[in-house]
Amino acid sequence: NVKGIRLIGLIVDLPPAVMMMTYKPKLNWYGVDVISLQLDDRGIDGELGAQMVQVEVLVRVDPVNDPVSIKAPPFVEVVASTSTPIVGVTVDDVDLSGSIVFEMSVGSGSIATTSTEGLHVLKETTKRIQMRGTPKFLNAALSKLTYTPNMITNGDDVILRLSASDGSGTASGPEVPTEVNVTLRLSTLNNVAPKITLPYEVVMNEGTTHPFDMNIHDIDNIDGAYAVKVVISAVYGAIRIPDGAILPKNIQIDRD
Repeated sequence: NVKGIRLIGLIVDLPPAVMMMTYKPKLNWYGVDVISLQLDDRGIDGELGAQMVQVEVLVRVDPVNDPVSIKAPPFVEVVASTSTPIVGVTVDDVDLSGSIVFEMSVGSGSIATTSTEGLHVLKETTKRIQMRGTPKFLNAALSKLTYTPNMITNGDDVILRLSASDGSGTASGPEVPTEVNVTLRLSTLNNVAPKITLPYEVVMNEGTTHPFDMNIHDIDNIDGAYAVKVVISAVYGAIRIPDGAILPKNIQIDRD
């Protein structure tokens, strides 16, 4: 932020000192700047007083395309089987002269936005959305972004991939898009009661025994990640395990 420097020293030492200096334009500015160098002998020797000379150098600063910037949280907590807003995703370009192509995608689950005003939607599926427009309308769409995991999920994290480009490539090659990843941390939600399938009625003779024909299903525990409990009882008869029967290795009797 220093716009000028004043040096005092021996004339033989000043050129090396000046040549150590560098010039840098202010951020995101381009145009013509003027560098002035003024030399004053301070009038120490001679009768005519101080003598001074000034030279100027014109500096032309050419514009360089700045990449699109994406701001996003590093992670978002997501509840299984629930639509979760993805808050804090924005896009901008300090030297934009046209529009931005913005893309977002997930490997599982689905993403959606309820606002596409002012945008040209290039591709839209449940797992990938690609749209083109100005930051104003893109940010309006991103403020309505939601993610919904699959109904059956094992709790693994999902990566939301964000990519943006203003399409301003150069002769040396195409523009490299800005890419940001957001980790969607999935937590399970026990929001669906398990189901038990039994025959409606069993007909048998007194003094005999009858085996159970039962099926259990729990959509929140489809892969059997945690144990469940089943209680079987009768009003008049007795429920028992036959003598000598061996329970499966992951089954035990709850005696509490």
